[in-house]
This record gives sequence, structure tokens and C-alpha cells, in this order.
Amino acid sequence: LLTSANQPDNNAANFYRDAVTNHYSRLIHAQMVDGKAYGFAFDDVGAHESLVHDGNPQEAFITLDRFS
Repeated sequence: LLTSANQPDNNAANFYRDAVTNHYSRLIHAQMVDGKAYGFAFDDVGAHESLVHDGNPQEAFITLDRFS
């Protein structure tokens, strides 16, 4: 599964280059506009996850709809 001896490899161009790979994660990432998704357990290592972050949040809202 590893095509690079240097791990973790943060270069997304080096992901999924081997025939034996995580094709589920490869397809999930391919469908995202920016290529970021949480399709693999270690996607957060190189900041390849779909994370929305605000270091100084002021407020947050949540809307819940009825199930019926």
C-alpha cells in the first residue's frame, strides 16, 4: 500500500498509486470539489479531511426539524 518510504506522506498526488489501495477512500476524495473528505482513518494527518474550523467562534446556530 505504500509507494513512498517517507510516512506519513502529505502529498495527495502520491495517494492511491498502488494497485492494492483503499479504493473506497480514493473514490470519496475524487467526488469532493476540493478533494478533501474523511474517507480514511488518517485523513486528518495531512489536513486532507473535510474540516471547517474557526479559531475564534462568536456564535453558532442549529435548527432541528420534526421527524414526522
